[in-house]
Amino acid sequence: AKECSDAVVAMDVARGLWNEPYRECQYVACDILLQQKPTDQKLIETMTETVKELINEKSWWDTVDPLAYVIGNMLECDQTDKTHKTLDSWTQDESMWIRRAAIISQNSRKAKTDVDRLFRYCQHCAHEEEFFIAKAIGWALRSYA
Repeated sequence: AKECSDAVVAMDVARGLWNEPYRECQYVACDILLQQKPTDQKLIETMTETVKELINEKSWWDTVDPLAYVIGNMLECDQTDKTHKTLDSWTQDESMWIRRAAIISQNSRKAKTDVDRLFRYCQHCAHEEEFFIAKAIGWALRSYA
């Protein structure tokens, strides 16, 4: 129960900071979310949805990238593989920022990287000419190497 209330408070605070006009507030929101490592499946799903909403609301690499690491934390915590399946759908998203987040979400996982998924995500997006997608693919592959 405490874990849930802490994470819910963290998401509320992060959302409040996200709505502020200053980029530094969004950075703090990312830091707050990065500290969360929930084990409750419903909470993992809620945090994943919240991250997607935040990415769609204010999209730029300096906030999308740390939010992708929040998703990496959710991958670590999720015992059901549901977050992986959600990320599978993110690679099809119309927003290149959501696709970028899916690609780099495993950057900090090192030996725990789901290599098949990483390569599948990279291959799926490899045709794109968007700079931030090409950069994400290179970064993800270097991080795994």
